[in-house]
Amino acid sequence: MPHEQNKTIVKRLFAAQLGNDLAAYAELLADDLQWEIMQSGIDRPRSKTEMLVMLGAVHAALGTGNWDKQIVGMVAEGDSVAVEATATMELANGKLYRQRYHYLYRLRGGQVFFAREYLDTQAAVEAFRGLPPIAAPNQA
Repeated sequence: MPHEQNKTIVKRLFAAQLGNDLAAYAELLADDLQWEIMQSGIDRPRSKTEMLVMLGAVHAALGTGNWDKQIVGMVAEGDSVAVEATATMELANGKLYRQRYHYLYRLRGGQVFFAREYLDTQAAVEAFRGLPPIAAPNQA
């Protein structure tokens, strides 16, 4: 798939996240998805089901707040798309969550089958403190 098409798919993924469009999000994720969030304590990739649950939990944490996520830069090569992004969330606990991300997505057949996500985990812990957990690792 040409690079520009892969970039467009990733942009659609971001739009589905922001819009809490679980159907569109699910459509863009391969059934065999492996999503790595580079943080301590979780030593295995998350599945498609876990990522869908996580998206719902993030939107629940927003309450009536806003979520703004901007792509700062994007590079595509082969089946990979690298994205630098920023986000600001107004959380239900009254905190303002600011984050910087780097993602590496790999696509196959118009879907993301692998993602590696880097973020400031300490900023996430501090902002989401007092809210229900975003996602627990699957113990199965």
